[in-house]
This record gives sequence, structure tokens and C-alpha cells, in this order.
Amino acid sequence: MRKTISSLAGTIPVIIFIAFWEAAARLAGNQLYPPFSTVVKEFGNLLFASGILLPNFFASFFRVIIGMLLGSGFGFSIGV
Repeated sequence: MRKTISSLAGTIPVIIFIAFWEAAARLAGNQLYPPFSTVVKEFGNLLFASGILLPNFFASFFRVIIGMLLGSGFGFSIGV
């Protein structure tokens, strides 16, 4: 019982934030920022329908890994 309450305690603020975001965006008329539902829909479109997101994600991830390896190697050689 306590474990269930403990796990819900972490998700409730996220749900409240998403609900506030959705309501505020709809009340503002989408002029300041899009509603959460639109963001999720567009994310799904970029990820699955158009196939644009995954190649760009992997290219960026590859750059991060290369940068970490180069930085770690340089830092290790300076430190030793």
C-alpha cells in the first residue's frame, strides 16, 4: 500500500503540470505555446510517420559519444 502511494506521489505533480500546460495553452488560444496534446501528436508524427526524428537522433547521439571519447581521452592523458 505504501509503495503504491509512494509511486503515485511522484507522478501526481507531472500529471498536474501537464494538465495545467494543456489548459493554459487552450485558454491562451495557442498564441504563446502549443497545448501538450499537439506536442505529443507532432512528436509521434516526427518519430513514426515521417521518419525524420530517428536518423537525426542517432546522428546527434553519435556526436555526443565521439565528443565524450575524445574529451575523456584528452583528459586522461593530461591527468596521467
